[in-house]
Amino acid sequence: THSGDIARMQRARGNRPLICGALVCEKSRYCYLLSQGIMTTSSIYFLLTDPCFDGELNQENAILLVNCSSVKPDKPHDNACYIEQGEHEFIKHRSYIVYKQARIETLEKIERGISTGRFIKKEIINDELYKRILKGAFTSLHIERRYTRFIKSAIAQ
Repeated sequence: THSGDIARMQRARGNRPLICGALVCEKSRYCYLLSQGIMTTSSIYFLLTDPCFDGELNQENAILLVNCSSVKPDKPHDNACYIEQGEHEFIKHRSYIVYKQARIETLEKIERGISTGRFIKKEIINDELYKRILKGAFTSLHIERRYTRFIKSAIAQ
């Protein structure tokens, strides 16, 4: 079951820190603001997995990221996971996880973004929110199935 997968990932993840460049952080639950430049908006990305091997892309140190967007009246959105104002320092309005924009990046690319200032470290999400976002990945009708397979593979590693 999906809840069993999530529980296994939580146990496997534990609270061990991961050294990322000069930063010490928990592996998953990492959260970064991606700066898009002066005239455009920034996006918050939640890292859902530890760096692991992606067998479909034959890539080491792959990490699954999802972002969120504010809920807008009369605009369709994914209802698999909502984040309320105040649940994270960046969330100022009721928001939802945009699972259709999930993506896999390498740890090296994320570290490069940190060192260049393109990624800005934000508050780590709490366990309850992390579990909701992860559970939403399995219930969303909009996420590509390869990403749920990746989560299951990350759990197994």
